[in-house]
Amino acid sequence: MDWKIVVAAPLVAWLVVANAAALKMPRNWGNDSHSPTSGAYLHGLDPEVKFNGMPALVVRTTEHLSEIDYGAVTKYFDAWGWQGKRVRFSGMLKTADASTWAGAFMDVSAGTAARDWSLSTMETLPHGSAPTTGSSDWHRVSVVLDVPDQPDVSLFMGVALVGNGQAWLSDIKFEEVGSDVPVTRTRIGIDPVKMAAAMQDERIKVVSDHVKKQPDNLDLKL
Repeated sequence: MDWKIVVAAPLVAWLVVANAAALKMPRNWGNDSHSPTSGAYLHGLDPEVKFNGMPALVVRTTEHLSEIDYGAVTKYFDAWGWQGKRVRFSGMLKTADASTWAGAFMDVSAGTAARDWSLSTMETLPHGSAPTTGSSDWHRVSVVLDVPDQPDVSLFMGVALVGNGQAWLSDIKFEEVGSDVPVTRTRIGIDPVKMAAAMQDERIKVVSDHVKKQPDNLDLKL
């Protein structure tokens, strides 16, 4: 089977909302967050919001947070079959009262184990789409990266919200693109200096709950 065809299909094609009364995480996706309390961010599929009939991932705050707190819905998988390729992760983004930054993100990491985000310097922040703040209607966002041509490389991607508000991502796609498509240089909107200082003060709790699967397990069913 050509796993690239499986992955390149719209990633939300199989999103199913089983219970419209609550947020539920799609299967084999997870969440990452930095916040003073574990419930400061809610993550999952929004039963009330869709884009052209397609379900949307959402990250939203439940309390007032700082400009360096963040929540994300994240997909991790091995980059087998994608080494040496230029790839694009994209989706339709919508925001409500996003205070600091909202958007899609993607990055690569060495090794096969799922990893925690490294936020110590600007160079270690995940690559992110052009910043979106405030309230915005649906618009296409994307991140383009070159996957290193080496073994044991992992990819992680998703939607993130820094600070307060809500962010939705729908019509998600992952695909190979040509060399004429420029790579993304921007990073997610977190100040790494302030983040490092806050973590030294032990003011921020780090929460990671994610599952990394092989490319044959990239379905997004509940």
